[in-house]
Amino acid sequence: QQSGAQLCGNPGAMMRPTRRAASNVALILSFTVLSSAARSIWAGDIFAAYVYLVTQSSTSVGVVTGVRGIAQLILAPLFGFLADRWRRDRLLWAAGVVGFFGAALAAYAVRRDDFGSLCLSMGFWGVYWSICNPALDALYADSTAEGERSLWFTRKVQANQAANALGPVISLLIFAVQGNTWTTATCQMVLFTGIAITFVPNSLLLLLRDVARLAGRAASASSLEDLLLHRGERQTMSDDYDAEAAGVLDATPDPAVDGGGPAAPPPAS
Repeated sequence: QQSGAQLCGNPGAMMRPTRRAASNVALILSFTVLSSAARSIWAGDIFAAYVYLVTQSSTSVGVVTGVRGIAQLILAPLFGFLADRWRRDRLLWAAGVVGFFGAALAAYAVRRDDFGSLCLSMGFWGVYWSICNPALDALYADSTAEGERSLWFTRKVQANQAANALGPVISLLIFAVQGNTWTTATCQMVLFTGIAITFVPNSLLLLLRDVARLAGRAASASSLEDLLLHRGERQTMSDDYDAEAAGVLDATPDPAVDGGGPAAPPPAS
């Protein structure tokens, strides 16, 4: 299927969607690495240990973790449906805004050791991932060539797995620097590091563009141009036909003028 730029025959227009698609791929891979690394730092075992140190309750650990999971479970089908109906870049922009609020609230909750605010921030993160996951994968598929999608999705999974290994490594380094003691302050340092990193991938979401929608607009503009051109050609043919018909009529002799009319009656005697 040809893009709108190809139908228009405009090489410059044909290159722009390609550059946008390549930009989307690079941004999504970068987002995958950074978001997975950040989540493995602040939302892993250190997070559970921190909640337990603050509340002295294993039930609280299950509650705060369950808030995020339940929010994501409830909202994921809705946003998966919307990802097929609305512009995916707009959904991802909304996810980025929700992520900013979630990160800011999580930082506040950790700083104040506030369990209620921490649960609320987990709700924001559940909404964030329920919006982000379907729209991001759909946009990633749209931005890769049809015959190369399996290759690029494999690379995305590889990037995710490699980034997940960064979390324990960074946590280990922070614990080594802090004296390798499981205290609230040490856990806070690890969590602050992970939360700070999340602001970078959230910002990357705001740079994505829906290439499928842009290509659809180009195709619509091309179809309109072709329709107008076709109508113009038909109008030109009609004008030529009218002009030709008028020329034939002008060339037809007039009997009254050229003497070809009926003879005059003879004079009376």
